[in-house]
Amino acid sequence: MKTIAFFDFDGTIIKGDSMLLFTRECCGRWDVMIGLIAILPKLISIKLGSNKFFGLKEKFFKHTIKGKKRSELEQCGESISPKLEDNIWPLIKDRLQWHIDKKHEVIIVSASAEIWLKTWAEQNGFGLISSKLEFKEDIFSGKLSTPNCKGEEKVRRIQESYNLSEYDEIYAYGDTRSDIPMLKLADHPYWISRGKMSPFSI
Repeated sequence: MKTIAFFDFDGTIIKGDSMLLFTRECCGRWDVMIGLIAILPKLISIKLGSNKFFGLKEKFFKHTIKGKKRSELEQCGESISPKLEDNIWPLIKDRLQWHIDKKHEVIIVSASAEIWLKTWAEQNGFGLISSKLEFKEDIFSGKLSTPNCKGEEKVRRIQESYNLSEYDEIYAYGDTRSDIPMLKLADHPYWISRGKMSPFSI
């Protein structure tokens, strides 16, 4: 049996938001607070049901990590890997280990950026599909170089990277409405809520 498992990251594998962990590591709590205040109106509208995420990350990056060198951001990404590990929901850690023991392919599919997920994913032997930052002469421009890996973009990126017809079983795990398109790809979709897992009915 050839099996693959797709996991969303923030909220699904870890408690909280990896972007906040990363930016605090890179520039401190004060700049992160300013960035959050700048995007607060859009965060409120999303909380109330809006699905308009466009420009959210870029606006936050403007007040935090825009203008930093690639090498500095890569070092921050390496530094937070233990913190990401420490924030994994216990039940999901067991589930990841179950897939590893079964020799399934495990792929992280995240709107968070490669630069802060790459080290953790590589250390665990997981594949990674994620958003990517744009650099100009090794300086972060404040923008993404790819579409935000969210919603239908997750499906597009998965299908671009994997021929799903080659797999006998597909698992998928997510915790928000934007993960539902990815869950629909799976034979075994699971909904994660505060570290608890339940089968997802489509």
